[in-house]
Amino acid sequence: DLADGPNGEPPVLRSLLNASLLEDIKKAALAPPDDHTAPAARSRLPFVAENLHVYITISNMRGIPFKVGFANDTHGMQTIGDRIHYVVTDLGDSKLPQDNNWVKSDTGISLSVKDLPRQNGGPPGAWDTYGTAALASGAFPLGLASRELSIPWGDYDTRSYPMPLPKGVQIKPAFPDTKADNFVFQSVDGGVVNNSPFDYAQYALCDNPSKPARGEDTDQAILIVAPFPEPPDFPPEGKPAPAFIAILRALVPALINQARFRPHDLVTAVDRESHDRYMIAPRRRIPRTPESASAGDTVPLERYAIACGLLGGFGGFLDEKFRAHDFQLGRRNCQQFLRRTFMVPANNRIVRGMDMSERPVIPLLGSAADPVPQPRWPRISGKDFDRVCNHMTVRLDKLVPKLIEDHTLHWAWRRLIKIGWSRFGRSPVIELVRLTMLADLIRRGQFDDSVDETTMPERLRHLLEKSGRELEDVHAIAGELNNPSFDFRTAQGIERKTKLPSGFIEATLQTLTDESIPVPLRAWGNDLGYTAFERRPSHFKQWRLVRRLDRWWSAPSVD
Repeated sequence: DLADGPNGEPPVLRSLLNASLLEDIKKAALAPPDDHTAPAARSRLPFVAENLHVYITISNMRGIPFKVGFANDTHGMQTIGDRIHYVVTDLGDSKLPQDNNWVKSDTGISLSVKDLPRQNGGPPGAWDTYGTAALASGAFPLGLASRELSIPWGDYDTRSYPMPLPKGVQIKPAFPDTKADNFVFQSVDGGVVNNSPFDYAQYALCDNPSKPARGEDTDQAILIVAPFPEPPDFPPEGKPAPAFIAILRALVPALINQARFRPHDLVTAVDRESHDRYMIAPRRRIPRTPESASAGDTVPLERYAIACGLLGGFGGFLDEKFRAHDFQLGRRNCQQFLRRTFMVPANNRIVRGMDMSERPVIPLLGSAADPVPQPRWPRISGKDFDRVCNHMTVRLDKLVPKLIEDHTLHWAWRRLIKIGWSRFGRSPVIELVRLTMLADLIRRGQFDDSVDETTMPERLRHLLEKSGRELEDVHAIAGELNNPSFDFRTAQGIERKTKLPSGFIEATLQTLTDESIPVPLRAWGNDLGYTAFERRPSHFKQWRLVRRLDRWWSAPSVD
């Protein structure tokens, strides 16, 4: 993605990661099937709506302006929360049981399955734009490249909004006068603003929902698939610090969390009698004993469910095994959901009179009833991790010179900054990224040399039995030893981060210094505190005089 264009035009740096592969994935997804069967010749699916409404949420980085009227003036506002409405036809033949005025009045871009590309033709414009919108909906800012979209202006004037409105009232943006045919903008991940667009599904299916449906009379429900079950971290007391940089670093995630917070969801969430909304979320239970294996749902949940959840959800880029695990876990979770959760009570009008206490809405039949096994928790090997770090270094060596070239006008400044980067900046940044990845892998038990119940050293096993703690707590402490923000850690500093008892942390740190502990988890300590064994000072720097000079010169950070 950083090579010159076909006509020699200079490249544009669009993201930290090379997202050009996603374009190939889009083309492959829209390509004709291998059996050469024309889409128009395939039979329609009876369980798919005749008009299948697809809403793709995006973040419109150009913004959508609005004017709020008051008695004597107007107030201007702007939002980046946007969505695109598609209507897929010729795929299903199921007619909805009732008319929905909300979705009917909303402008939708028609996509016919009959217009999908044939063997020797590229994707038509509408389907190609559909694929681009799908990529835009997952374009995590900075990490993945934004996507350019072009939407007719009129689509914004006639769209419906998922909120109750007085009769005859319509919301329209306050776009400036323009002669362009379409509204062209760069878009990124819709999850920046709305990560769970439940309201669009609710209005598209239920028109103007007023109250949740009870079990005895419900005949429709919305399923939401939540890929990340881990809530945002709640900072300990004193965090963020009042320093300028600390507040700045905390501002971006705080703004994202605030944009995603919708108070009206709290009201319906506390209603346990509602049968019109369900969630399929990652859940992982590992029976520890034969007795617990027969206990089913009474087995406690594992601390981490999905392997791709590390690095803020970017963990799937590190190893294919992580993605394979989460795919199989998703199959298992969906099967358990259909078997145990997606039920209607015996007095529901659909199943009334049947001899059963509860009835599954979608029964598991045939091979679908065969239990999906629990996948093994995946780990990345040291060799594969080193390969990832090498790729990261190559990418960084391409990115930084390009950034300097694009944002420095004078040749002398460019030369000076490049020298400063190569001599003083490159190595610390590489080590920062490496340690950030390693710390998260160790914390979640996803590094190859992490210990488990079968490989745990006896001294560590005795510590856990005596304290009543779990192995995940040891991994959390070992991960903090690789935290790149500090050179040495203390029990008090780790306690603030992990919320574990300081006495257990101190005992664990002393245990981790034992030579029987695998090197990635092993600790090394001195008068300042503890650090990972691989981060310990060299023998030369441990000499008393050299140690004093080094601490005076570099002032190690301790927490």
